[in-house]
Amino acid sequence: MTTRGERLMLAIKARDIRKQQVLASKLRVNDSTVTRWKENKSMSLEHALAISAELDVSLDWLLLGRGTMDDHREADRALDADEGVFIIEFRKLFVSMNVDAKSYLTLFLQSLLVAPR
Repeated sequence: MTTRGERLMLAIKARDIRKQQVLASKLRVNDSTVTRWKENKSMSLEHALAISAELDVSLDWLLLGRGTMDDHREADRALDADEGVFIIEFRKLFVSMNVDAKSYLTLFLQSLLVAPR
């Protein structure tokens, strides 16, 4: 079983990124941050989502080692980093709502799906 840091290094190599400064620049982090991630140090979920999107690897594979780095390509469409963050924040909001509010929000969202465009 590989560590998250080892999987990150595999993904960097697989995507033919020869200098980690290139990845750091694209992710808008310091080079030392990428080094820490490669050493299996902590990584925020937002950074994991950005890495997954930038390197085009499965988030499950990167974070948990499940499946392969390219498993996400089998889905109809992989989430980009912004969508992933939106879903995470929406889930936090939704679980904090009471039953009536959840019901009204669900009905509203369903109405948007059937509304004429």
